[in-house]
Amino acid sequence: MPKNSAVINRGDAPATAAMEAAVDRAGQPREVDEFFESRGLVPYLNTVYSLVGQSFDVLGSVQLAKEEDAETREQWIEIGVTVRGETAQVLDAYDRFTDRWLNSVPDFVRESFRLAYRLA
Repeated sequence: MPKNSAVINRGDAPATAAMEAAVDRAGQPREVDEFFESRGLVPYLNTVYSLVGQSFDVLGSVQLAKEEDAETREQWIEIGVTVRGETAQVLDAYDRFTDRWLNSVPDFVRESFRLAYRLA
């Protein structure tokens, strides 16, 4: 596996640390860190990584990218992950992730991230 890759299994105790290690920091634009800092998101990053890592079987590196809607100028960070599993399993995992996400972080944090997953 590449240096910033990891396999993260649902229920794995060190899921947060594994997700952080899997984030491709070398390929991450500086604007991502600036976005985290300007929006006050840094204290919530462990929660974000933990929820993704505990909800999905993530394979490979995690890509973070700042995105912007051209019409509304709304900005967010896209969390790009490749997940392993059958389609039904991944959809169930997404539902669990969404439930946890809604109950774990304030609105401004939810509005600042989008999850984009691909099936392996």
